[in-house]
This record gives sequence, C-alpha cells and structure tokens, in this order.
Amino acid sequence: MAWVDITFRLKRPSFWLGLLLLALVFCGSALFVWERTGTLLFFWTPHRLDLERGHGVVLFAAFLAAIGWTVTSLVTLRNSVKQHTMNILLQSRLSATYTEHVKAANGMFSTNQGQLIPLTRAEVRRPPHGVDFQHLGYLLNYFEFVAVGIRHGDLHEGLLKSSLRGFVCSIFCVANELIADRQAELGPYRKSRSYENLCWLHARWRDDSQLSPRVSREDSSWKPKEVTIPMCK
Repeated sequence: MAWVDITFRLKRPSFWLGLLLLALVFCGSALFVWERTGTLLFFWTPHRLDLERGHGVVLFAAFLAAIGWTVTSLVTLRNSVKQHTMNILLQSRLSATYTEHVKAANGMFSTNQGQLIPLTRAEVRRPPHGVDFQHLGYLLNYFEFVAVGIRHGDLHEGLLKSSLRGFVCSIFCVANELIADRQAELGPYRKSRSYENLCWLHARWRDDSQLSPRVSREDSSWKPKEVTIPMCK
C-alpha cells in the first residue's frame, strides 16, 4: 500500500507547490553563493556569476516575487481546504437524513450502555430480525467519501481526525465482517475495491484502546426496534 499512498500524495497541489518553493529557495541560494564565492553546487568554478548591480536587483526581486506567490498560494490552498472541511462537518451535523441514519445504526449496533455489537459473519449472510444494513451502508459510504477527500488532499485530516476518529473506528469495528464480505464478492483471485479508502483511513487512525467495550448480540440486552427514515421533501 506504500506506493498507493505515494501516488495519492503526488496528486496533491500542495505537494507541487511545496516542491516549487524548495526549488526556488535552492536555486536562489546556489546563485547567491556562486556570485559571492565562485562556487556552484559545492564545486569551485574559475569565474563568478559577476552580475551587474542592476541585474542583481532585478533577479533578486523576481525571486522574492516568485517565493511570495508560492507562499501565498500554499496559505490560500490550506485555508480553502480547512474551510471546505468545516463545511462538510457542519452539513453532516445539520443533515436530518445523516442524523436519522446515525440514530438507527446506534440502535441496531450498540446497547443502551454504549457497548458495541459487531456484526458476525453469520449475521452478514443472514441479518437478524430488526437489523437493516441500509443505515450502516449509508454511513460506510459517507466515510468512504471522507477518506477519499483526505487521500486526495481535498479535506483537512487533522480537523476530521479530531472530530470523527472515534466514530470511524467504531463503525469499522461494527462493520468489519460486512466490509470483508463486500470485498470478497469478486472471488478469491479478484479482490473488490469496496471501501478500500475507508480501510486505509481506519488503519491510519486506528486506536483500539479508545473503542467502547464489545459484546455479542446474544450476550447483550439488545432488542429489535422499528426505525424509519423520513421521506425527503
């Protein structure tokens, strides 16, 4: 998976802007040393750059302008990503559909004491009475979308990790067998890519010590509840 992470990092605009900034600083430092000491890239040369005073001022101003534009672009990009991330978080909190799916999933996969009830392989193949994968699937698809945004650099990982880490780990713990079943749909020689970005995010954020206690459905006091999702107007 390491080469996949490198591929996603190369697609981020922030990576190329940072690389451009480093290149500008390096080139400017190399030219300055060459002009002062006659040494270019740690090798002595018989002649210095010997720029005229006016040309040196113009070149210095051009370097400053390029560096200023690059830094401004990096700051703007960072602020834009943070603002987009905050909008995503606010929209999820204000979404009635998202809230109802969360409530439904909590009612099906957790006890009144806050204990998690992970799905078993048998339950994935034959869901118990009162358990509907529609709500869990909605949340898995939502967090898959979040994981894609993080990998491409479109969402700020720090903000999302601070607010969603526990929820992502809990959902993955509950739906681990369901995810494995979806990924095995193509057979043993062609593994499905279902939820591959969510799996990547869970491996990155995983902290089992922060998870709520887990119990089986038979050992819990869970009872089926009728939960409905209101129609969108």
